[in-house]
Amino acid sequence: MIEFQRTISCRDGYELAATFFETKTHTHWVVINSAMGVRRQYYRAFASHLGQRGFNVVTYDYRGIAQSAPDNLRRFDGRLYEWGELDFASVIDHVRQEHQPQTLTGIGHSVGAQLFGLADNNEHLDALVAVATQSGYWKNWHGLPRVGMFLLWHLLLPLIARTLGKFPGWLAGGSVSLPGSIARDWATAGRHPQYLRGAFKREANAGYARVRAPILALSIADDRYAPRTATEALMSWYENTDRTIVDVTPAELGVARIKHFGWFKPDIGTASWERVIEWLASVLPQSPSN
Repeated sequence: MIEFQRTISCRDGYELAATFFETKTHTHWVVINSAMGVRRQYYRAFASHLGQRGFNVVTYDYRGIAQSAPDNLRRFDGRLYEWGELDFASVIDHVRQEHQPQTLTGIGHSVGAQLFGLADNNEHLDALVAVATQSGYWKNWHGLPRVGMFLLWHLLLPLIARTLGKFPGWLAGGSVSLPGSIARDWATAGRHPQYLRGAFKREANAGYARVRAPILALSIADDRYAPRTATEALMSWYENTDRTIVDVTPAELGVARIKHFGWFKPDIGTASWERVIEWLASVLPQSPSN
């Protein structure tokens, strides 16, 4: 397996920073969609593990994030839905045009799995894996966390984004600051009962309903950012395909905690990674392990 960096040109000409993990054969491909405010390098260990199992992998930074961001985030005016409509869709285009894969899998972390339905070419995906994902509408939480999400979407996030022109990554649980335009869109979506599917009038319903690839969703038991109720709400959007939600607990992985970001760490998630690979072997028409 070789690892290298390159840029991917989107349909509108925007350049995305990407990392490729390529095997000797270009048969089976995986595209990894990052969580909000997370650099693509965070997924390197997981991508390398997939590569060792025969999958070619692409990780990339969304427009406005990390190495795909301009020097001045205040001048960035991209929209959150463009991460799916343009970025994810363009990465799919690139893999299909350059490599003609026999199978193409999408793996999304948090917001990354919310984007599956926004790509107009998602019918070319053969399998989908959603990790620690959710519909971010605040009423999908209960108790004090619901109050916290209400305040985040209605007050904290819009106020900070307007004041600073960005939203610091550490406040979102990630490591990379969000451009103000992305943060404002995120808050708008979080206030809408249909979240990304309904907040922007982008005819996204058709995109989610178009997905036919089977979906495996991993719900992390101690993840306060993506409780199971919010995961179930998101999975309901993908109404025309087989969806399986699996609960993952710290105890079964032999660790004290997983939370929202831990599953992709090799000292936490490796055993569960193998189960995902086994699932892919069971649903893909062909896979490296078949």
